[in-house]
Amino acid sequence: MSEEVKVTDKQSTSADEFLKVERLGMEPVLVLERHGSPRELAMVWTGVISNYVSLLTGVLVISALLAVSVSCGQLGLVDSALTIVLGAALAALIHGLVSATGTRTGTLQMIFVRAVYGHHGAYLDAATFGA
Repeated sequence: MSEEVKVTDKQSTSADEFLKVERLGMEPVLVLERHGSPRELAMVWTGVISNYVSLLTGVLVISALLAVSVSCGQLGLVDSALTIVLGAALAALIHGLVSATGTRTGTLQMIFVRAVYGHHGAYLDAATFGA
């Protein structure tokens, strides 16, 4: 009769090592090996969302011709700024929801996305975001 082993029953290994390759693959992260806080994760995603590519995209929106507009086919500075803020807030909300699910299940975000998009859909996500 085999005894069922829970993920939380396994012993923890050493903490993250500086400049070392991630040891885990698709398997859930053990409870004892989980570290960090939601605040630290929020700071990481804030850095990702507020990088230079996002700022460059915002600058391009100002000068781009759009079908629906406020002034002659272009968005003004205020409209573009509101669009950037709204888009970043929506992206942060989606990342927050996925991150909350990841902490409950112990899986990485890119692995959890496979449950949503399927195995082949995860390729598009990985190619887009370079993971």
